[in-house]
Amino acid sequence: MERKTRPHAYVTYQAYKTLREFREGQGSGLNGSNLDISKVVAVAKYGCTPDLDLNAERVLGLWRSVDVLKDYLEKGFFVYGM
Repeated sequence: MERKTRPHAYVTYQAYKTLREFREGQGSGLNGSNLDISKVVAVAKYGCTPDLDLNAERVLGLWRSVDVLKDYLEKGFFVYGM
């Protein structure tokens, strides 16, 4: 299939392929920057358990994000998309 001539079909196929691999336990883990709709569907609809990348730098970044979120909420700011 030529990507240039059928971009929607190509993207749809890639999403399906990623979903299938994730459901079969062959997909890559989650690292904070590679979340896509296929992985959300695999976890939410099919009950797959994601492998999380827990290296120290990523965990520290996660806790920094939590601290920023808590600070915003304590100040009474509205936070959408959380």
